[in-house]
Amino acid sequence: MISDIVSDEVVPEELQNDPELWSGCISGALTEEGFLVAFEKAGFYGIQILKRDVRPWRMVEGIEFRSVTIEAFKGKRANVSNAIRR
Repeated sequence: MISDIVSDEVVPEELQNDPELWSGCISGALTEEGFLVAFEKAGFYGIQILKRDVRPWRMVEGIEFRSVTIEAFKGKRANVSNAIRR
């Protein structure tokens, strides 16, 4: 399981390069979809969102940032589907 901050749209380059936003997990945030796909590309399976904050934790220039917690597996596959479950 892992929890991280995701955004509802791609973080623009000017925000990515803002050192003040790095400390708040804003600059490097992936979109929710990008976050899930990154795990799939890294060879994880059975990916599912366990918790997704309804309200944004923070908004910066109209972009919503919220916490998501996912569960994913790597290694021997048991009876867990290889599809991303949402």
